[in-house]
Amino acid sequence: MKTPRALAKIGRGLGWLRDRFPLTFAGMVAGLGGAWALFHYGLDRLDLVLLVIGASALLLVGMALIGTWTAASLVRFRPPAADARGVIEGECETWIRSGYAQWRRRWLPLISVEWSWVEPACELRLEARGPKLEEWVRVQRRGVYPRLVRRFDIGDVLGFCRLRFEMAQDRKLRFVPNVGALDRIEVVRGVAGGDDFAHPEGPAEGSPLDLRPYVPGDPLRFVLWKIFARTRELVVRTPERALSPARHAVAYLVTDARDEPAAGAARAAVDAGALGEDWVLGADGSERDAEDSDRALDLLANSAHAPGEAGGRDLGNFLRRVSPTGERRAVVFVPSTPGPWMERVLGAFDGRGGEIEFIVCTDGIEPARPSQWWARWSQREARGAGSSALEDVVEVIKALEGPRSRVLVLDRRGGQVYGRAHVQKMVSEVAA
Repeated sequence: MKTPRALAKIGRGLGWLRDRFPLTFAGMVAGLGGAWALFHYGLDRLDLVLLVIGASALLLVGMALIGTWTAASLVRFRPPAADARGVIEGECETWIRSGYAQWRRRWLPLISVEWSWVEPACELRLEARGPKLEEWVRVQRRGVYPRLVRRFDIGDVLGFCRLRFEMAQDRKLRFVPNVGALDRIEVVRGVAGGDDFAHPEGPAEGSPLDLRPYVPGDPLRFVLWKIFARTRELVVRTPERALSPARHAVAYLVTDARDEPAAGAARAAVDAGALGEDWVLGADGSERDAEDSDRALDLLANSAHAPGEAGGRDLGNFLRRVSPTGERRAVVFVPSTPGPWMERVLGAFDGRGGEIEFIVCTDGIEPARPSQWWARWSQREARGAGSSALEDVVEVIKALEGPRSRVLVLDRRGGQVYGRAHVQKMVSEVAA
């Protein structure tokens, strides 16, 4: 046990030395080779060719060393071109301008200044705007962070010198989940539960929002021709049973390693009022509940810091706290990936009455994997980023289905809600 720790310490020490020693391997070879050519052959043996080559190599290494040190000192000890001190806020998976910028310093030839974020991790893009390099970031996972750590990488374009160091900044960051294509009101209404009775002035059924495969006799005006153009499958819209969302609901977000679609769906439901007028939202990793939109955004952002193995652990306490008798409709946003959270979620509803709705959230559903290995190999690159396998989604559906529960599948990327008919079709496809 001690040997790996010792090796890890040695590795960290070598990494610290490498980041602070300015010469790279190429720079050391060029410097030593140039010095040997200059002094051994150029001066001692009066070889004019090697004299010029050696002097040129030493000159290039020296210029790279001076330029790298100068640029690093300016970054460390001089204020940047722009350094906003406010809170950085934005949606995940979207590019955000942070307000931070560095001078390009064109008077330092062949010197490049680049940086990245260490905490929190993100994609970073530098855009040249006149004499400045502006910083744009895109975060993949929501969260709230008390500080920002940047890692600078400064060196010459020839690769002779390089300095790396980190700079921390006390600046709050808050990234809320992305709703994707769920901002359409008809999608959110499909997630909302209904009243027991339809509106007296309207028909006894709601808007045609649910989806199912076409069967002979269905009106052609309900066919989704855009889906047919993409998939060559006929899908029709069928009416929901009610028109308006229930007025008393409790909602909960179950966290997991791939819970971003679920967090985005919960945010969309809160923003559009799909949970009704009187609602309470909870999430793993938080002992406080949210009853308004601002608090809900903070709760959803902070839920990303919940331990990965704690999905659904706080659901039972949440239900006992906000709806001990089960009189309020419960809406649970869950990931589409199976895991230990399923047993905890089902255990939280043991012995509890009332209506239960599980919203299985994903960023696209991939078709069932073929049984032949060569077919699986040919389709290995066809899977979308963040999408879920059909087998995983069906496993989650089967675990959550019950006599008192309703399961919906929500696609954040496509902006669609798949109702009971489509869910049953998914299960039958996997069974076949």
